[in-house]
Order: sequence, then C-alpha cells, then structure tokens
Amino acid sequence: MIDETIERRQRTGEFYTPLEYARLGLQYLQRAVDLRSDRIRLWDMAAGTGNLERVLPTALLDRCYVSTLLDDDVEHCRRSFPSATVFQYDYLNDDAQKLPSALVDDLNDPTLEWIIFINPPYAMANNFERRADRIDKSSVSMTRVRELMTADGLGAVSRELYAQFLYRIDREFRGRRATLAMFSKLNYMLSTNDQRLRDRFFDYEFEGGFLFPSKIFPHTKGSFPIGFLIWRLDRHIPLIEQKIVADVFDEAGRLLGRKEIYSAPRSELLSNWIERPPCTKKFPPMSSALKVGSLNKDRRDRIAEGFLASLMCNGNDFTHQIKTALLSGPYASAGGMSITASNFERAMVVHAVRHLERATWLNDKDQFFRPTAPLPTEFVNDCVVWSLFAPSNNTASLANVEYEGETYRIKNNLYPWEGDEERFAAQWLRENNLSLEARAVVDAARPIYETFYARWNELDRKKFLIETWDAGWYQVRMSLKAAGLLDDKTFRAEHERLRLKLLPMIYELGFLRSAFDCV
Repeated sequence: MIDETIERRQRTGEFYTPLEYARLGLQYLQRAVDLRSDRIRLWDMAAGTGNLERVLPTALLDRCYVSTLLDDDVEHCRRSFPSATVFQYDYLNDDAQKLPSALVDDLNDPTLEWIIFINPPYAMANNFERRADRIDKSSVSMTRVRELMTADGLGAVSRELYAQFLYRIDREFRGRRATLAMFSKLNYMLSTNDQRLRDRFFDYEFEGGFLFPSKIFPHTKGSFPIGFLIWRLDRHIPLIEQKIVADVFDEAGRLLGRKEIYSAPRSELLSNWIERPPCTKKFPPMSSALKVGSLNKDRRDRIAEGFLASLMCNGNDFTHQIKTALLSGPYASAGGMSITASNFERAMVVHAVRHLERATWLNDKDQFFRPTAPLPTEFVNDCVVWSLFAPSNNTASLANVEYEGETYRIKNNLYPWEGDEERFAAQWLRENNLSLEARAVVDAARPIYETFYARWNELDRKKFLIETWDAGWYQVRMSLKAAGLLDDKTFRAEHERLRLKLLPMIYELGFLRSAFDCV
C-alpha cells in the first residue's frame, strides 16, 4: 500500500526541496542578484509547503508572492510566511484574472526586477494503468498550458509539467528584467525531446549554479543530477553558444568539482552518425539473448539484407546505457538497428562508446555525440574487439526457433573462431591488424571457449538453448558460470585494460564532451 502523501507527490511530480540545498541555492542567487533592492519582487508559483521560502531573508518575504495548488499547502504557507502574499493558484490552468491585485500591479510596473525561485513539479502524462505499485500520471499534465504548447507546435515536451511551467514563465516574463532560479532535472538542456523547447524559447543567459544527486529528494527513483541553475530571462543567447559550467556537490554537501553541461542540436548526436539500412525481411525479434519477443505490442521483426546482428541502442544518453546490447535478431522494440558488413565497424564503435565510461548519477543525462575527428584504425579495431567480448554482447546461436508459423535457424555471426562454416567476426579478426591490447583480449578469451567445448557434457545446454557449434559469447559464459566452470579472471583483466586504453580517447575524439574537473 502506497502512503497517501508519497502517492500524491509521485502523481503530481512534487518533490520538496531539502532545506540545506534551498539555503545553498539562496547563496548562489545572492551572487547573481542584489536581493536587498526594494525594486526586487519574487514569485514562487509552485511553492508546495514553502521549503524554498523558509530560507529567504525576512525583508524579502515582504516582497514575495507564494502560490501553490492545494488548500492545505496554502494554509500552511500563510501560517509560515505571514508577511508574504500567499494565494491558491493553478499556474498551468488559471488565468491572470485570479491573480492578487497587488501582483497584477507589480507585473505592470516596468521598473521592477523579478526573481522566479522555483522547484517545478516533475511529472509526465503516460498511458499507465493504475496499480498498487505504480502511480497513474495519465491526466496530470492535461492542462490549458499544454493545449497552448501543442497548438504552438512544441510536440512531446508539452506533456512535461516542468516544461509547461517554463512555457508560461517565458510568456509572462519575456521582455521584463527577470531571473529564473530553478531546481530541476537537466532534461530541458539536454534531452532530445526538449530540442523544440530550446529552439523556440529557452535561450536565456546562464548566470551560475550547481548540481547535486537526485537521491537527496526522498522517494525519487533512479540516480541522476538535479540542477539549481540561474538564468537571465532578459538576455538571450542560444545554449549551444554558451559555456555552461556548474559546481558539483555530493550527498553530504561537499564540493566535488565543476562540470560542463554541453547542450547540442540533434544533428551532432551519436545516434545520427551510423547508417541505418532499411529493414524488409521478417525475422524472429529478440527481447533478450535467448528470448523471442513475440508478445510485444509494438513488434519490430524486420531485418536488413546482409543482416549480421542487431544493435540495441535505445536513447542517446547514459540513462540508456543498460539498453545498449548486441543481439542475434532484430531488437523486439524501438531503438534497434540492423548491423550489416557496411556498418559493422561503426556499430561496434557505437556499442563500445556507450559502455566504456561507467554510468554515475552525475553523467546520467550526458549525451553521446558524433566524433569530431577521423577515427584512428587502431581505435576502431580496439572497439570491435572490446564489443565482441563485452558482457553486453548477447548474440546467440539458436536452432529451430518457431515464429509466426515458420522455423528459423539463428546463426551467431559474431562467433570469433574458425568453425564448420565461415562467420563474419572470425573473418574480420583474421583480416585486421590488432593492437597488443586487443590481441591480449582475444587470446584470453580462447581458453574460455576451449573449456566450453571440453566440458560440453557438464553444461545445462537445455537451459541456455545450446544446440550448435557457433554458440554465442552469452551462452558460453552463462552456461560455464552456472556449472561452476567459468575461470575468466585473466580475461576480465585484459578486457578492462583495453577499456582503460580506449576511455580517454572517447573524450579526445568528441564522443563525450561534458567534462568534470575535480576540486
């Protein structure tokens, strides 16, 4: 049973700002704006229980407007901040006629300077069914502002509540002297779904701010950066033309360093670097190494001519790192592509690049980009070898696969050794010069395969669907591990050594651009 308060916060996207980070935000805001001026007005239009207002100087509360959606929050804020103008207001649905007259008068005064100090709700309309363990958000973002955004051609981002707040704030304050000081995820700066938002109106000048881990907020899921970033709404520079650098704090409030947040157009993303051949031939779609995804509603069961494997590469940031894998059939859902001989090397580079850097809370929203320089042959070859023997190489060899009334033999085209028939990866390894580090990985993998074949009768071949000679790296490792026969210490050390060789190069070649500098 979900606690009622937690349920409401999850449903409406309300995650109340911890006081220590609200105080820190005030310190950064004081550096950007002279809060002592009597010409300053502040409005928090998503105040909730008023955690942000708790840290404000008493003198500023006299010039502060505090609005929130729920009756009990309004009463709480009125008791807590008697000198402020507190009122109930639905910023995404109510119009200006419901604003207090004092606020209307101040909005009409061109001599005033405004601060929007806000932690907007973070929720998105989905097609969820209500269950005990999952919160229905299907109607949360169906607002009047969303209707305006949709009519304005802003597309999918109009479903996001924080984006709706930003849209109305822009319409309300564009042309005024105003500063936006906001706690939020970084999607509005980085997400591909938010590109239209950046193109159409979010082009403000960055004034400073900091990042901290999302787990500071109770009941949030996942691990990602929250930003308190300050923007001048009356100064306009496209984000891609700005150098945006924020301080980074850990859970204990310790300064770790500084991180550049790199915002770029879709044309520069890694997802647009690789050729995606047309897929016309039916083939069993894979939802994992061994499972055919025949029950998917949005089933992707087509492959290209010359199909070798499938690259599952959903999304373009570290959030989707776990959804980056190699499969022996088309990925059953969105985000997959056919690998053929013509795009094989680029596909292996993309697969490696998306895995080489470890995912952390700080880089969770960082995007992968097209390389900014020609790729050295050794780098490409190292990526191919690293990918062929990566844990995310889930290619497999499967016999007698039934799919829609037909029986298929799924070959493992990424089998790395000479066998009964020629396999693409074996041929590629034979024909290309490998670095010492890549050759060490191949040599360390060979004894694992030798053990696999030597102990064949001791393996649970039925469980891992092992029936043919060209078993996949996944089948080999998992069956040996289940039988207690996997000795891969030497291999893992060599594979890690190759990763560490490649890691700095993905920054040098421009695949990752949001650098972090320790203090």
